[in-house]
Parts: sequence; C-alpha cells; structure tokens
Amino acid sequence: MDFIKDLSGRHLLHLNTLVQVPEFVKQAAVDEETVGQLPDHLFADPTHREFPLDSAGHVYLSHAYCLSAGVKNAHVTERIKLAARLFPELEAELPKLDAAYNDFQKSASAEKPLYAVYIDFGAEQDAKPGMEKKASGVQGFYNISTPDNVREAAQRLGQDKFKLPLEVFSAGCRETCKAAAAHGVLSELSETIKAYGVERLPDFEFVKSQCVQRVEQTGDTTYTDIADSAEADPDAGDWAGLWTNLDRSHGIKYARHTLDPYRVFNSGILKSAMDQELAQWTLLAGAAVPIAALQAISTDSIDQTFSKTAGDQIKALLHTKKTANDKIAAGLVSMDLPVQKALLKLALQ
Repeated sequence: MDFIKDLSGRHLLHLNTLVQVPEFVKQAAVDEETVGQLPDHLFADPTHREFPLDSAGHVYLSHAYCLSAGVKNAHVTERIKLAARLFPELEAELPKLDAAYNDFQKSASAEKPLYAVYIDFGAEQDAKPGMEKKASGVQGFYNISTPDNVREAAQRLGQDKFKLPLEVFSAGCRETCKAAAAHGVLSELSETIKAYGVERLPDFEFVKSQCVQRVEQTGDTTYTDIADSAEADPDAGDWAGLWTNLDRSHGIKYARHTLDPYRVFNSGILKSAMDQELAQWTLLAGAAVPIAALQAISTDSIDQTFSKTAGDQIKALLHTKKTANDKIAAGLVSMDLPVQKALLKLALQ
C-alpha cells in the first residue's frame, strides 16, 4: 500500500503535523486515476504499481509514506532514493523530512519506554467476585529503551522462548536486535536471539527441503503453495506465520532436522548484505542488470545504437570513473523506455 491506495489518509495528515509541506508537493496529484496512467517503470514497486516516482512531489510523498508507515521493502526504498537524485528541489527538502521524523521518533521514545513486544488485552472488564482483575489495553513487555534494557530483554526473551507463542518470540527478537544494533550492542546478544532477530532473506533451497519433510509427513501440499508464493515475492506476506498455523494444525514437532518456520524463512543471507549487493545493480525496462555489465558496453556500440544526445548522456554515466553507482542507476532509470530497452539489449549481448 502507498499514499495513493491508502484511503485513510492518516499518513499524509501526520506529515502535515511534522513539516511545512513544500508547494510542489501540495500540487502533486494524489488520485488513483491520474497516477494509474503512469508506466510500470515509474513506480518504486513496478509489480504492484505503488510509490510513483514521476515527479518531485510524488517522490517526496512516497518517501514520506515509507517513513510514516514503516515500509521496510529495500527494493522500494532504494528506488525512491535513486529517483530523488533526479529532482534538485528534493536535495534540501528530504533531509528536512528525515530530520522531522527522527525527532518525532526520539520524542515518542523519550515520553514512554520502548518495548520489544506489545500485546493488546482488549477493553477493561469488571472482575468477578473473588477473581483478580484481568489486564486490559495495550501493554509492553521486554523494555529495550537503553543498552542495559536491551541486554536484559534479550536474556529474558531467551529464558521465555518456550513460554511464548512462536510469532511473539520471533517478533520480540526482531525488535530487540534492531534496538541492539541502534545502541551498538548487537554482538553481545545470544546466537539464539540473533538467529530469529537479525533479518535475513529466505534460503529457498533450505525452505524447499523443509517443505518436502512436511508434505511427506502430513500429505498437505499447502506447504508447497506457500513456499512457491514466498519465493515469487518474499515481502508480500507473513509466510512464516502461515507455515506456523499449518504446523499447529498438523501437530508438527520441531527438532534438529525440522526447524520452526521462523528459522526456516530467516535462513539465507543478511538483508543488509543484500542491500549492498543491490547497490551494484540497476533496473532497466523493469529488468535487473549489473551496473558492471552496462559499463562493459563499448563506446562504439553506444554510438552505433543511440542518437548523439542519448549516447553522450549514457557514456557520461557509464564511462566516467568517479560516477557513483547510485547516480548511474538514477540517471539510467530516468531515460525513456525505448532507450532503456536498447541499452538492456546491449548489456545482454
């Protein structure tokens, strides 16, 4: 969901309370009919046609929505950052926006403790005679506000692993690891907490091997359907949660060779490492291409394929030694689609 599809408008309202919104942003179209006319490659998420990048106003709003809604999709946020470099007016405005959201988060953290786990106990109810009053409302557990809090929370979470629902334990580990990284104490946490909490991409070969075990044991091919959907779009759903519900329905017991779903789907390379790897690639006409492959295209091939204006622009991007990868990617993404397709064809030859 982005600022176009989110009909509640709550994140845009929040934006107005934090910063003085620039005039070019106020003039940007936010109706689905207008944005729906854009080609796929002008969205940060081309697959779902979300987060338009065709104008400075739309890039600003896409960035603001990601900050406010906590969007963690690295592909989306990276494309927004790249697109922002194409609009000079954003050079000063986006840092203001980042600072405003950072100040808001710090202020919120200062006003109340930060917890790894929040549980909603529902509305307050009168206790029956002789019975203890039940908890109500949203309550936090495992304080992670300070480095010492984080160390204690990690220790208590480890002790409580088998007392908590798997989903709650896993979510608690993720928040604890995020706080630990922010405070510089991640290395002090136990391997168990980091195995669940440090975000990794799924190793789908391992996912499939665990899938085979479960299908052989239960005969339920829904495991395979979930694994296939996860491989097609890892960020589209809570795949580990779906597997967990299936495991419960079939009475699956976890052991050395049958790991729980949150370990299974957190089994691959670090997401941070993937972000570094993604910086070596760019999108052309919707396809991912290594920037090194584009830089290997000869100037002669470029001259023979493109007009002088387009060719000079491409050579300036690809064959200037000090041009950073993010600037190369931003420049290429801004080119017309036919130019992108022709350049993609040269890279694949």
